[in-house]
Formats: sequence, C-alpha cells, structure tokens
Amino acid sequence: MPSQTKLPAAIWLMRVAWLAMPFTAGELLATALADFEPSFRTACSVGLWVLWGVVALFSWVLHPFVLGLLRVWVPAGLAGVCWAVVAGGESADISWAQATPGIVVAAVATIICLTPSVGIAYTDALGYPSERRLLLRPPLALLLGPMLLVWAVAVGGMLCGPLLLAAQRWLVGGIATPVGMFLAFQAQQSLIGLTRRWLVFVPAGIVVHDSLALGNEARLIETADIAEVGVASAAQRRQEAARQSSGLRHSEATGIGATDRGAKDSDFNGSGARSETNPGDLTMGAVGAAIDFHLSSPYYLPSRNSQKLRVRQRPLEAKQTRGTTVIRLAPSSLQQFIYEASRRGLVSLSDIPASSLTS
Repeated sequence: MPSQTKLPAAIWLMRVAWLAMPFTAGELLATALADFEPSFRTACSVGLWVLWGVVALFSWVLHPFVLGLLRVWVPAGLAGVCWAVVAGGESADISWAQATPGIVVAAVATIICLTPSVGIAYTDALGYPSERRLLLRPPLALLLGPMLLVWAVAVGGMLCGPLLLAAQRWLVGGIATPVGMFLAFQAQQSLIGLTRRWLVFVPAGIVVHDSLALGNEARLIETADIAEVGVASAAQRRQEAARQSSGLRHSEATGIGATDRGAKDSDFNGSGARSETNPGDLTMGAVGAAIDFHLSSPYYLPSRNSQKLRVRQRPLEAKQTRGTTVIRLAPSSLQQFIYEASRRGLVSLSDIPASSLTS
C-alpha cells in the first residue's frame, strides 16, 4: 500500500474539503431543519454527524471498496447542501452569502472525489510493488442516466426508512427501512463494481479486469504479443462510429479467425494509432480518447453474444470467441497510462503526439 505522504494532492484537498463541511454547511443545514419537529431534527442532526464522521474516517483507507463508498456519499453531501439551500430559501432564512461557502466546499469535495487521480490512487493501493492499476472509464450509456438512478436508489434507500421512523411514521417507516436497505445495498454494490474495472500493468504484460466487457474473467495481454501501442483520439473514434453507422465499415477484423493485416506505414494515422477497422473494442462506449494495442497474432475474446455460455475453468470454444489483432481500452487517465507504458518500454513518448493526450 502506498504511503499517505506520496498520495496525489487531490486526495488531501478532498479530505480537507470534507472535514470543513460542518463549518461551512452546518449552519445552513441547521437552518433548513429548524421548522421540523424536535425529534426529527435531532435524528437528522445525529445522522449527518455520523455520515460525516464515517466518510472522513474511511477517506484515509485506500481501497477500491472505499472509493465506491466515497463516490456515493460525498456527492450525497452536496445533494444535502443543495436541498438545504432550496428548503431554507423558501422561508427566506438563508442568504446567498450564508449558502455559498457550503455549496462551494461540498462541490469541491465531490468534483475531486470523481477525478481519475483519486480513483487510481484508491484502486492502485491493492497492487504489488511491481504492478500499476488504472481504472477504466465508465460507459457513456451508464453516465447518461442509469448511474444517476442507481446512485439515487443507493442514497435514498438508505435514508428513506430511518427518516420516516424519525418522523414517527412507524408503519411506513418499518416497511421502508428493510426494503430500502436491501435496495440500497444492491445499488451500492453495482456502483462499487464500477471501481473494480481496471487494467493492471504486470511484469508479464497487461491484465484487463472488466466485468462489463469480459464477465468475471481477467485477461492477460502479454508483452511479447504487443507489436504496437497507439492512441485512438476522440476525433478518430467519432469518425469510426460515423463510418460504422453509415455502413461503410466492414466487420472482418472482429470476426472469428481474424488475422493481422500487417503493420504498414499506411496503416497508421497522425495520432500514432493504426487505422484498423472494428478493433476488439472493450471501451463499452466510453467517450474520449482510447488506447489501441496492436498485436502480432490474433487474440481471442469472449463473444458478446455468448457471455452467458462460458463455463468456469473451461477453455473457450471457437464459436464462443472472436479473434482480433487490435484491443481497445479506455483508461480513466490517458496521461498516466502513457507514462507507465513508457516507463515499461511499451511505448515511446516521442511517438505520441501531445494533442492525443488531451483528446
């Protein structure tokens, strides 16, 4: 586990911002709760202090599970502050001068908590000294709605029942508490699962661990099989998607038994990535630039249509696989990937245009 003193500055800033929450948003929340019954107000106050203390304490534990918890409950703090502004604003008891510090501090803690540097630091804590773990970016389809819905269930399910009990709604609260806790647990497990999607630099190569693209099976891309590593810029990926949707692209490269067409000069574009159609895309629709691993021989991946047919501890049959000579991944931090790949001799920084790192 890495030393706390070697952590990114962003983690320290997130911790400081969260520790400052009672001093910047405490009065704001107290004002918003002032019109409620004393018993309800006391229960909310105790719950807020417990939540603040648990998050503050766990923020010092570097673990992917903790990252999942932080990315659920730190944004919940921001949501609570926003609710306090709206609730207090209705009674004209809260001015913008009073609300601004709480909103700013909660927003800073939330934004930093969701950054790649924080995610990688908590994820990489499990690795051995010879390893380096980088999170994979979540699919766009999840970011556009389902993830927010699951987050709302995780937070609302945990809080709804106890708040109803605090309001002395005994029957409804007694039913909502176990049901909400169960739904919140399931939702939180789904969100924590996103913090276990990563690629791992190991001495033998790169291990891909992605339950969305590969199920529970981790796959090793050996260093000896990697012929080239390139960057597929965001613009290039948009062009590929446009060609594919218009029917101009063919699916030969990702068909069963696909073979390498050879590494010719004309196969590479200005971003340092070979323009090979239909690579083994494991980005799951994540936006932005991605990394292309060009392989010297076909690499067989589980077919998306036969994920459920795979048998544990049993080699994949030909009909259950799709061969490809290009594997595409979307690490959460392209810069950190390039740095680590360069350090391990997989890529030369001089071959990667600076514009690709910000695409």
